[in-house]
Amino acid sequence: MRTQNLQGLIKNSAEDFVVEEIPEAFETKYDGKYTILKVKLTNWDTNRFVSVLARMLQISRKRITFAGTKDKRAVTTQYFCINGTYSNQLEKLSDCEVLEVFKTDKMLRMGDLAGNRFKIKLKLDGISDETIEMANNSITKEGGYWNLYGEQRFGTTRSNTHKVGEQLLRGNFEQAAKLYLYDPEFDTEEYRVNLSRDWDYKKALDEYPEFLNFERAIISHLNSGGRYEDALDVLPRTLEIMFVHSFQSMMFNRMLETRSKYSESRSQIFEGDLVQKTDRYFNISGDLIEVTSFNFDKIFKLSLEGKVSAVMPLVGFETPRQNGIPGEIVEKTCNEFKVERSMFKINGKGELSSSGNFRSIRFYPVEFGCREKCLDFSLGRGMYATALITQVLNLIKN
Repeated sequence: MRTQNLQGLIKNSAEDFVVEEIPEAFETKYDGKYTILKVKLTNWDTNRFVSVLARMLQISRKRITFAGTKDKRAVTTQYFCINGTYSNQLEKLSDCEVLEVFKTDKMLRMGDLAGNRFKIKLKLDGISDETIEMANNSITKEGGYWNLYGEQRFGTTRSNTHKVGEQLLRGNFEQAAKLYLYDPEFDTEEYRVNLSRDWDYKKALDEYPEFLNFERAIISHLNSGGRYEDALDVLPRTLEIMFVHSFQSMMFNRMLETRSKYSESRSQIFEGDLVQKTDRYFNISGDLIEVTSFNFDKIFKLSLEGKVSAVMPLVGFETPRQNGIPGEIVEKTCNEFKVERSMFKINGKGELSSSGNFRSIRFYPVEFGCREKCLDFSLGRGMYATALITQVLNLIKN
């Protein structure tokens, strides 16, 4: 049930993967404090775009926020929030089109989305649109899709963000910084290999390409005598916290993999489960409700109707213990990864520490359709189109 490498099946060009954010309602205000940009980007990494935008506006990138990160190899329509004004600075930037500009008094924060709309062109031979539609219908009848994190959560070209995060949790700050700069599992570029031989940061500054500005920022910090403990602090905060989040995501995927062995369908619940209400896009909200022998029948009915969903933890230092099969799955996963909850409170790194959270174990696509191998559907926030495609193809192949 693990996510698979979809290279060659999608994203043969940016135009093959189109995603548009579905925002929560904005209340526009003529003299509002914040400026909202609706921007269409092609082949832009979100964090790198924000750095470029901040430089063009001549402001700190901390004054720019956004609701969600997107893949680089895609055509994306996203919303960015500027604590300040905007005056057409982006009009000459390539592969960038500003679609809308307006003012508001509400700051846009990570996760302030209803969902995302996807249009994805698949490169498939011998599989008809009807077969894809039937696979989706079958999965939907079985309680939806497993809400796995997609491969891009762990890095699209160097899938090691979770490895960096694990080293941070274990207090191995030197190893974390060095993994970001060179990972023998993925890296063959001469400048990365050269650095790994003697960790000569002065020489690396001459060899690392200018476009690798995040790596160069770390190298510059270390070359100037900076501590390894602070090396990743030179990165944008949204990127730095992604390392720990990626490790939590890896653990979550393993929990779902284990849960699938106990479950007859994704809508199945167990005593000891925690559930939350769902909306149209299957976003969860509201109080956590524990499933017990007294409320099992009622909650199971609501789960079958898609009105609630079981959730599982993104483990953190405040993650509660659970009973029954769900509790066994969580503890088994923690033991497998040799993780204690207390490790997520990182000494001296409060901004990287995580108290934990919960995530739905499943999702449904909204308005799913397939025409000429082009998928068209919407998903709730934080749900991965690549996870949907993987599960559709796995069902077809099996």
